[in-house]
Amino acid sequence: MRRHLLAVILPPVDLQIFVVCFSLALAVPSSTRSQKVVGRSCSTSLSFLGQSAIPLLALTGCDHTSFGKAIGSTFRTQIQQRLQTPSMGTLRDYSDSKEGRKTLEALASLNAAAYPKYFQELEGIAAGSLASMKEVLLLNLRQELSAAAGLDKNVPDCSDQLLHAGAGGPALLGHNEDNAGELLNASYFIQTDIFPPPKDERQWTAFTYAGELSSTAFGFNDAGVAFTLNALFPANVSVPGIGRNFVSRDLLQATSFADGLERATKPKHSAGHNYNLIAIPAGSMPGSPRMATVEVGPGGAYDVLEVPEGSSYFHANTFQRLKVAQLHEASSIHRLKRAAELPVPHNATAILSLLGDTEDAEYPIYRTGQGGTFTLVTVLIDLQAATMEVYTGNPREHEVQAEFNLWQSSVSTLTANILQKV
Repeated sequence: MRRHLLAVILPPVDLQIFVVCFSLALAVPSSTRSQKVVGRSCSTSLSFLGQSAIPLLALTGCDHTSFGKAIGSTFRTQIQQRLQTPSMGTLRDYSDSKEGRKTLEALASLNAAAYPKYFQELEGIAAGSLASMKEVLLLNLRQELSAAAGLDKNVPDCSDQLLHAGAGGPALLGHNEDNAGELLNASYFIQTDIFPPPKDERQWTAFTYAGELSSTAFGFNDAGVAFTLNALFPANVSVPGIGRNFVSRDLLQATSFADGLERATKPKHSAGHNYNLIAIPAGSMPGSPRMATVEVGPGGAYDVLEVPEGSSYFHANTFQRLKVAQLHEASSIHRLKRAAELPVPHNATAILSLLGDTEDAEYPIYRTGQGGTFTLVTVLIDLQAATMEVYTGNPREHEVQAEFNLWQSSVSTLTANILQKV
């Protein structure tokens, strides 16, 4: 049955960029610190995808700060609710300690200097959501801070299956976005054609967690570059270091496969991440599809495995090639074992079946609450068709909630494609 998307046109917002002084701003409670942020006005529209009603906020004509404020004001309820979750309370307590405050200031200062435009987006999110800048920084540096504090409980975050059949066969990337139950209903899609000429942004679409930069999950842009992400858990972190949220936001800027690899591996990460990077052979990028799985560790170490034709690769939440001291957790061990037991997938149906596997009752690949973890959404990226399908139930059931055309990532065209699909 065709469902109509609810579209809400939000009024333009006026913002003023402000500068955060970490030594002062982090010390002042949000209730006593005012934030006045003014800048270019922008247009937004809010839609909902399929029966799952995942929000999709499309923005155009923004600068970085007004972009962030529009997101913060639209999803203020979700952001404020997330700030009240138990994990954020624990992290807030750590950040109030002498050690925690020092760590937060070191991380924030380095990342603000490395990525000033994305920091402006965080300033806008804080202003729009009526959160303090410190709270928004906690959301966006949560993995680095948790690891530094020894609070990392290794919540399993995602499974990926890459397939590069070659010889005209399928080139596919399937991804389960897993996370803690407290993040149910705390995510949305951001779709943007922002920053009018002189243009410093690509058009892109990304799955985003409330209060965070896009995207610590998956996304794609109009250069034919797409990626999915898996959290990794090193035993030690580098402080100060670059936060994974800032690196993945920068990946949405990638102009090519090679540029994406450089953006993922060049920064000296604090904790690290697994980036599954693909390039779609169409338009200005003729040739064979390209895909790689990249492991980046603390301090700049990395390993790049480009998946060659005639092969496949499964990745979970562990360093599988890079020699890094890490925290081993049962879920990744079980998921890797189960994936190895299953037949090597050769098509989309087989990948969806693998990602929907529940044979291991305690630590299944598809999560339904075991250990407090859920598979929030599954995506299947077809590099040859240049599409990304979105599933919100077990992908084995093949109930597609939305389909994105990866080469038509302008707001108007992409929204039209979604309307036709759902």
